[in-house]
Order: sequence, then structure tokens, then C-alpha cells
Amino acid sequence: MVDVDAVYARIPEYRQILEKNLDSTSPRYLFLLRGASERFRKALSTCSRRRGYDLIGGLGSIEIKGKKVPDITSLVMKALPK
Repeated sequence: MVDVDAVYARIPEYRQILEKNLDSTSPRYLFLLRGASERFRKALSTCSRRRGYDLIGGLGSIEIKGKKVPDITSLVMKALPK
């Protein structure tokens, strides 16, 4: 599982959206959000390959009876492309 908000908070493009208070009607917003989403996707892909995961979801979205689902938020943050 991944804390999506925590990961996005580490992505420069997403921080610009927040700092400049851009909304979804702004072309700059769409450009920055696309860049942030691409960084997130690459980090998830890297983690899933390294760990052999075929499913990664947001916090609380996955339950396996009798097992604890690992939180890989810190691994995804470390895998974010520069």
C-alpha cells in the first residue's frame, strides 16, 4: 500500500500546483499534474518490479485476511525520478 498524498507531496510539479494555487482550468495545472503523475507512475513501476508486486493500492484499499499488507510509501518516495 502507498500513501498517495505523501508521495505527491514530494513531487516538485505537484508542489508547484499547491504553491501557485492552480486549479484544473489552468493549462499550467494540467501540464504540471501530468509531469507529477508520470513521476509517480515510474516510481510505482520501479517498486513493483523490484519487489515482485503485481498490485499496489492506496492506504486501506487492499486487505488480505490474516495478513498485513506492507506499506511501501517510503520505497516509492526513494524511487521517485529526479
